[in-house]
Amino acid sequence: HPKDYYMSMCGQDGNIRVVETTTMRAIEGAYGRFDSGVTSVDFSPDGKVVVVGRDDGVVSFLDTTEGQYFMLVYEALIYVEGGGVTIARWSPDGNMVAIGGG
Repeated sequence: HPKDYYMSMCGQDGNIRVVETTTMRAIEGAYGRFDSGVTSVDFSPDGKVVVVGRDDGVVSFLDTTEGQYFMLVYEALIYVEGGGVTIARWSPDGNMVAIGGG
């Protein structure tokens, strides 16, 4: 997160968890849940959108400003030869997302 107050974590269970970095306490409700493993999570530079890379090749964009839960804004299936998305990262200006995998 751009203000370094929050850290996102992901895993093969399909969950996204958010932890407050000052207390290392999980934030209740601030998460996403998917049917496939989550391999990458990155906050946009302004902290308003999270990009999620998944092992089924889907990239999701979640709005973080709508209260306690992240809200799905957009999803796209990305063909990555040899596997799913392993990394998704915002550009420093927030205008682009780099996606990789394999």
